[in-house]
Amino acid sequence: MAGFGGFLEAAGGSEREARVRVALLGGLEHGMVAFPCTAAAIVLLVSGRRKPPLDSTLPCAIAPAIGFATAFWAAATASACAASTRAGAPASRSSSTRSTSCRPFRQPRRYGPELGGMLLFRLSDMFALWAAIAAFGLRMNGAAEVVAFGTGMIVTRRTSPLGGAGILMTALPPTLWYSGAPWATAVLGAFAWRSFTLRVPMPFSFPALPRLRALGEKAEETPGEGTETEEDEPALQH
Repeated sequence: MAGFGGFLEAAGGSEREARVRVALLGGLEHGMVAFPCTAAAIVLLVSGRRKPPLDSTLPCAIAPAIGFATAFWAAATASACAASTRAGAPASRSSSTRSTSCRPFRQPRRYGPELGGMLLFRLSDMFALWAAIAAFGLRMNGAAEVVAFGTGMIVTRRTSPLGGAGILMTALPPTLWYSGAPWATAVLGAFAWRSFTLRVPMPFSFPALPRLRALGEKAEETPGEGTETEEDEPALQH
């Protein structure tokens, strides 16, 4: 409900550190969406399905590979710039984020649990949306639904307050409709999915409010204490 940045700052992290970590989490979420979306788009292209159209499936099949290549190049450039910078000068937040975001993908064995957990979360989210649509009488093609989900996720920020609910709820019904779902089913299915994945768990988060307040009081006295340090990441060091 509150967004991740506030919790990180309340736990003692600086504003810069919170921004880098939130950007990293958002990049990891979107990065893991790319894998099932690319596979689904390739399946649709090979099978010759007309829904979703080529202007939706082709970008999902090609763009993630280009995006990952660009991200790795940018991360390598950021690391080189940081290495050539004089000692003690902090790297920019965008450079820190690019460098850190690519680290799990460069070291899949070390970061296997993180990558696997995020992939499982994303696949579960996609299945939950498919089930919500099925509840209104449409058993949508799984590959088409995955492409629609991935397309809608491009314009949202799940790390923002309320999980980016407003933007995603605006984008998801049109992408589902464009992928073959009737408009009414797309709207109702997206609403039901969001209700179960966001609104239903909300009451269970209320007991954490005292803990959040306590973290905020502690952070004012000992800023940065107890925060995990990441190697070669100026924004995550104290």
